Amino acid sequence: MDYKEANRSVVDIYLTKEYWKPEYQDLFAKDFVLDLPSAPPGMPQHLDAFDARQYREWLLRTVSGYTSEVQEVYGTPDPEMFWAVRIVKCDVKWCREPGQFTSRIFSRIELKDGKLSYIKNNWNPLAFLYAIHADVPIFRMDMNDPRVDAFMRENPVPEAAEETAELDMSPEAIQKRIQNNLDAFRSGDYFYALANIATFAPNHDSKVWFLPPEMQESYPPERMERVEAWTSISCPKIDFDESGRYWATDDPHVYFAEYMCWGEVDWVGNNAPGAHYRNRYFYVLRFDDAGRIACCEEVLNPINKFNSIGVSIPSFPYYF
Repeated sequence: MDYKEANRSVVDIYLTKEYWKPEYQDLFAKDFVLDLPSAPPGMPQHLDAFDARQYREWLLRTVSGYTSEVQEVYGTPDPEMFWAVRIVKCDVKWCREPGQFTSRIFSRIELKDGKLSYIKNNWNPLAFLYAIHADVPIFRMDMNDPRVDAFMRENPVPEAAEETAELDMSPEAIQKRIQNNLDAFRSGDYFYALANIATFAPNHDSKVWFLPPEMQESYPPERMERVEAWTSISCPKIDFDESGRYWATDDPHVYFAEYMCWGEVDWVGNNAPGAHYRNRYFYVLRFDDAGRIACCEEVLNPINKFNSIGVSIPSFPYYF
């Protein structure tokens, strides 16, 4: 077993086992760090080695019936970095009340000298609140607002143009297409870049994970024009930061990325014009053989949407 394969075996244990139990503590480096950027209010987002040990001790006290359905694991050109997607389900006893926790988790996993040294987990923070039976507010998505209909009349979707030239399938052209797509998501003029720089495969798919109540992770094709109209009206002044990062995987069709946005919004249906919004997005971008976007999975922190309309959500009693 070579070094990368040995590291992958450590990753597999972490992803599938109850890693907080005493028999698995040797998996972690002494200076292990855990980042939880979408932790709910009341729970730390950055845990150093001490905090991470207390986190595992908390899981040991409060979690049972744990299952982890691994969806995908990707190695990278770096033998010490992996990406993974899994669905975790378990019974919990937080606030001394029984509950159930379920979330998809997107993980960046790094190792050093054969031990886990850094993990960043992106999950649904609202899943923690559902598990303690807390009331989560609604984030309205009013797609029947007259402004949506007016926007659709003034900005009709053009008919798809037939490709008049054969697509350049040289390795250089494919890589250039992939690079343009990766850069489009970190362009200051985001909507222009998506419309004029990014290229999408026919019948491409898109999903948005961890949306607040009333918003849906995906919509049928016949609703997408209305969804995009609502988004355009709701985000009149949104910029994406050029410092966004992306990582290649061992699968040339799959990249993971982190992109950041900020700006002025007017989420139609929430009566908060002139609000300000920021979020750190996590993406899984999948390309077809021509380097076009075949599927875009967007992962966001829904708490930032509530913040942008001035709505507070309950605090999570972490470590109780």
